[in-house]
Amino acid sequence: MRATGRSATAAKTRLRKRLADMQQSTTTGTVTSGTRVHQLGEVWLSDLKREGLVRPQTLDTYRRAFEGRIIPGLGMLLLREVTTGKVHRFLHSPHTWQRR
Repeated sequence: MRATGRSATAAKTRLRKRLADMQQSTTTGTVTSGTRVHQLGEVWLSDLKREGLVRPQTLDTYRRAFEGRIIPGLGMLLLREVTTGKVHRFLHSPHTWQRR
């Protein structure tokens, strides 16, 4: 990652801000560009459950979809590896939508 500024100090400040922006704290941990997609999903599902944002049946539906569709196709990717091209190929793959 790079950053520029009018001075070395300004560039360092901008770089630190960009690095800080890459990390977003959640109630269950820190999500960074080095987090795997399956870990992000677990954080998301845990947050939904803990905060009571969805009904239990909805949470079960989300979990089944995530475990049955997303993890097999994208789960081991690091967030920094997720590109629009990879997501497009995943969404348009016949294997993504086959009954399991």
